[in-house]
Amino acid sequence: MKDILNPPVGLFGVGDGQSGISAFLQHHLVGVGTHFFTIGYSQGYNFNIPCVFESDQRVGYALWSSYINDTKYNMRLYSLIGATEEEIEHALDYCIKEFLGMSYGYTQWLWFPYHMFCEKILRLKNVDKQKNWFKNWIVKGMVCDELFWWLAWAVSNCDLQKWAGLKLILDQYNPDALTSRDVWKILESNPKYFKLEFERMDGVLKSY
Repeated sequence: MKDILNPPVGLFGVGDGQSGISAFLQHHLVGVGTHFFTIGYSQGYNFNIPCVFESDQRVGYALWSSYINDTKYNMRLYSLIGATEEEIEHALDYCIKEFLGMSYGYTQWLWFPYHMFCEKILRLKNVDKQKNWFKNWIVKGMVCDELFWWLAWAVSNCDLQKWAGLKLILDQYNPDALTSRDVWKILESNPKYFKLEFERMDGVLKSY
């Protein structure tokens, strides 16, 4: 089995079962309570403590052990097929430089009832490309799903020809309007680019 305690930097993670206001809002406004994170650079003495890079209360680091030790926390980790270490490092470095320390974008969730109304009731198309009216309203912020878009975008910018298909997928969405449901759809529906590496559901851990 692959080493789940020390996963490689750059794996994209999605998980459910989180508590807190962001999970509550996702469940009630989107219908899916999912949190996105990515395996980031190790921290601590000698840089040997695995960490995740995420947007929770703000964009920053959390201990990977807090995820792996919570056996009730369901999650999946995906690799970006064909991404080199240099491309992953470029994407992380870009997002760290641009977003580290930014507050969580709580006000962005005010847009999602409108998003659901347009999709489910009015049956409108291309709602995902619309700009979130509440982005940076009151305070500049970022939700976790938006961070996924920027990480994938930064990788794709390393080689526009190699990642042309990935950019086409990302261009279907406005990053500040991305929902957890969208992230699930992108990861699950594009096996050319994303490969499931680890999964823990109901306490059962599997590697692929």
